[in-house]
Amino acid sequence: MTKHHIYWWNLENLFDIENSPRRSEFLNNHLGNELKGWDATILNQKIANLTAIISKFNNGEGPDILGVCEVENEHVIELLISAMGTALQKNYGFVISEGDDKRGIDTALIYDKTKYGPEQLTFSLRIIKRNTTRDLFQVHINTANGNKLICILNHWPSRSGGELTSEPFRIMVAENLSYWIERIYEEQGSDANILLMGDFNDNPYNKSIT
Repeated sequence: MTKHHIYWWNLENLFDIENSPRRSEFLNNHLGNELKGWDATILNQKIANLTAIISKFNNGEGPDILGVCEVENEHVIELLISAMGTALQKNYGFVISEGDDKRGIDTALIYDKTKYGPEQLTFSLRIIKRNTTRDLFQVHINTANGNKLICILNHWPSRSGGELTSEPFRIMVAENLSYWIERIYEEQGSDANILLMGDFNDNPYNKSIT
């Protein structure tokens, strides 16, 4: 039996630097003072801190697959996987969902390229009810022995405004995800390998999960 060492981490505002050419003018204006003092030195220190912990995963072997959220763009993910690759002597690839979040925080899947083939398919589902939620992001990757692994990355609506006030938004996303899973089984077969990962902003006993 092949073991897959899979992890998830909310990287908590892994932003690019304020004057980055990769950021849109809208996002730069929207973030405003939130980025005050955020420069290349601080970004590089955050990358170093994250890498120091990630390198301890799997008894020092590092992750096979690492799902992350709250990343701004491809550049910051490239910085992270470069640091991870150097520390762990591994070749990591990634795929990112460029969503519509007002703060520019997206989800991404990092994977060991020696153990998994290129992604076959990526698909995003955007759910709207008063406000746009962060996308559900589906990635198909092939394992080394040719099996398909379907990863669905989640970053559900936060509890901003209170747990009960915000709960309907998480339930709404959960209902859409449940239907989506049913459709995958219909299209891929009942033995499809589906992995749900993410920051659900709820606990296992909350309505959205149950």
